[in-house]
Amino acid sequence: MKIYRIISTVAIIGILGLAGIAAAQVVVAAPPGAVNVTTLSSSAVASANSVGMHFATIELSGNGSGTYAVAALPVTVTSAAGFSTGNLSNCQLVNNANGQTLTTGADVDNAVVNGTNTFTLDTPLQINSATTTLNVTCNVASTVLSGATFQFVAGTPILAPTLGVTLNTVQSVHSGTQNAILAIIVLDGTGSGTNTNVTSIPLTLTESGATQGDFTNCALHSATNFTTSLNTGNNAVGTLLSNGGVTSFNLDTPFLVPAGSGELMELTCTVASGTPIGSSVSVSINPASVMATNASNGSTITPVTSVSNGYVEPISGTIGITAAGTAVSTTPVTTSPGAPNTGAGGNAAMNIALLALSGFVIFAASVFALRRNA
Repeated sequence: MKIYRIISTVAIIGILGLAGIAAAQVVVAAPPGAVNVTTLSSSAVASANSVGMHFATIELSGNGSGTYAVAALPVTVTSAAGFSTGNLSNCQLVNNANGQTLTTGADVDNAVVNGTNTFTLDTPLQINSATTTLNVTCNVASTVLSGATFQFVAGTPILAPTLGVTLNTVQSVHSGTQNAILAIIVLDGTGSGTNTNVTSIPLTLTESGATQGDFTNCALHSATNFTTSLNTGNNAVGTLLSNGGVTSFNLDTPFLVPAGSGELMELTCTVASGTPIGSSVSVSINPASVMATNASNGSTITPVTSVSNGYVEPISGTIGITAAGTAVSTTPVTTSPGAPNTGAGGNAAMNIALLALSGFVIFAASVFALRRNA
């Protein structure tokens, strides 16, 4: 069962008038969590012996919230009957805002063809809900025939491999709880162009009024299979490192985050019955320290803190320790005014924890999806 899936197949809207090549606006409309593409002024009559002639204007914007790293942009080129794309060279993408050329060196298209031409950017271009305007320019040979008309239409962007990371803590747990849910980790691949494998998640746990010995048998679980630990055997974490130290949760097998989707993990620990009431433990994660690779080729991916609708998602929180038999709040922790840090109490035995988790996961996923769709 997938908790949420943001990106679906992109629908293409608009009809191209190829007879004479009409200069129509062409829109690639994206669902929430993807990138919209609009091609403006897509047709032009080539001027012989031109350098850097403008052929098309392309607008990119994120549909909803979040930031997307565009690595390449496919552009379909169509020449009117009797004219050859061989008269075009040095075709490039230029940022309209600052005049920066985004495709240089080996990324310049010097072999334009009728059909799809992929413009690979020197550096992935960060796209959010604001519109980013690009221009397509080419050099035109002196031998081009008079009246030669060319149409450039952008397609669905190719996104760079990315992984966003969020950590939300519960508000409190009882002392003496087995497998208490302390935190939820969101691994966000909605803006990624490839599947991602995660192999290790380092966490920092800092106790206040308690000791590392009060938190044992810590483990990570997939939200879809709470009863199975993702780090067992030699990877099991019996005790935490020193107070404030980084404990690495090395996974038994790579944990897959599909491109265009996201996954949830829970952090659980057994809280000793002697853990002082009123003490607390803080959990934090450094997204860049999460070990992740491109599932297709094994190249390293450096995760980042998730940003949704302009809001930087939390990567830390504090859990209070309460006495057994007292009420444990499942109200989301607030990390900043108006910004909920979702949570549910790991305050019961496994069967009750499962019930709490189900509502917690739904709430956490809902908040995340709403931020992405806002």
